[in-house]
Amino acid sequence: MSSINSKILVFANSKLGKKVDRGECWDLAFLALKYAGAKTPSGGFDGDSSDPKLYIWSSKTKNYAGSIPGDIIQYNNYKFSISAKNEPNKGEWSGMYEYQLGVPQHTQILKSKGSNGEAFVYEQNWSDENGNLIKKVAVNRNFINPGEFYISRAIFKEIFKGECPDPLLERIKIVVKKISGHYTIFRPEKKDEQASLIHKPNQSFSMMLPSRVNKKKIKYLI
Repeated sequence: MSSINSKILVFANSKLGKKVDRGECWDLAFLALKYAGAKTPSGGFDGDSSDPKLYIWSSKTKNYAGSIPGDIIQYNNYKFSISAKNEPNKGEWSGMYEYQLGVPQHTQILKSKGSNGEAFVYEQNWSDENGNLIKKVAVNRNFINPGEFYISRAIFKEIFKGECPDPLLERIKIVVKKISGHYTIFRPEKKDEQASLIHKPNQSFSMMLPSRVNKKKIKYLI
């Protein structure tokens, strides 16, 4: 891991439970990069949160497999689903939740990746399960990379807001599918002294509202 990424993690971890600047998701990443001596978005800022240059965190991008802690994850209307169902011949049940990260934009800092497809991230200006907007930094769990994974009963309950219907099933298969939008993972770069750095925004605006949409509770078909 680079020293820049390490410093980004130090900064983010020091802000857990605190509101960073205005409480926007962008603020956490911007100030973490600044603390680490990394490049920050360039091109100037006029208060228009739709300016795409605001969300280009470096010239280096990585896929999910190549990402490391301290990288910046930028979402653009990224919608995905997580589904689970029983194994054959064990009674019928299924469940699915749909999530959206970025309305239209949302920014996170990658903390770590789990062995079962989960990504742990630092973020602020996120919405909890009741739709409350949280303006303080927290570590949250995401399943953003499409694929098939196995999770524990505790994680199943966290995702689907209920117990797994099969009381004997300990490793539960889930399928993560992209629906629309995209995300980009940026690798922070050392600041170029001649680089044109964006000035800290003076006016407040809301750039994202990660939301869990079209919630479908566990569908019991037994």
